[in-house]
Amino acid sequence: WAVMGGSMGGLGALIYTASHGGDPARTPTACLAHCPCVDVPASINCKYTVPRTFFRAVADYEMPIAEALKTLSPMHRLEDMPPIPYHVVNDLADELFPFELMDGYVEKMRELGHDVTYHRLEGCTHGVLTSEEWDSIRDFLLTHLVHSPHP
Repeated sequence: WAVMGGSMGGLGALIYTASHGGDPARTPTACLAHCPCVDVPASINCKYTVPRTFFRAVADYEMPIAEALKTLSPMHRLEDMPPIPYHVVNDLADELFPFELMDGYVEKMRELGHDVTYHRLEGCTHGVLTSEEWDSIRDFLLTHLVHSPHP
């Protein structure tokens, strides 16, 4: 089974995957993220609603807010990512989450030996997918849903 999402859902897919990497019954066989926020502390002020969203998400954590935000940040959870295939898409004209953050995240994932397919969509703003990318997403999901056994 695979987890997937776009924007905050993409962040959720990555964090779910990181959070359940040690439990085979709850670890997905693949993860797909489109335009995710990969570095929460670096992106906290990208839009006026973002700080409220993240601060509320960690309000009850019993740790300093800066540390709590890192628990929701894939860039700060790299060591928790399980060895499964990842398909990551970023829009190069993304006005919320700059492609430089995604480039750095993908580079670090690959340095750790992860299988990451990374597509950078030229001229697309946040959340936009081309028809070619929809095809790529479909192929990735079909490959990893149909051909990947789940424990």
